[in-house]
Amino acid sequence: MNTAPQEVLKALPGVTDTDLQNAMSIRSTLDMTSLEARTGAWLVTQAGMNPIVFQALEKYVTGTSHVYRVQSLGYFSQSGPVARVEAVIDTTPGAPRILYFRDLTDLGRGFDPPR
Repeated sequence: MNTAPQEVLKALPGVTDTDLQNAMSIRSTLDMTSLEARTGAWLVTQAGMNPIVFQALEKYVTGTSHVYRVQSLGYFSQSGPVARVEAVIDTTPGAPRILYFRDLTDLGRGFDPPR
């Protein structure tokens, strides 16, 4: 809820245009370290969303992310082989799970590391 594009938020069940406009105008002023921002409760307490609507969409929203996309690069500083991989990792409570893994070595380093 804190960073999703407006088009994505509009697809949530029960969200009205007024809810969407209020959320979009308020979220840029949120303190992202607050409990409200981390849980999405700010939609009710600050954006004025009906608590019944929030309760229906609560299972679809979060104020924090538990899924991350990473690229990892392994190389020697002078020369030699390079390894580059990409992964999507779900860290939802419990053991982290790799949802996606791809070897990008054929694409090269992707950037020139500092020397």
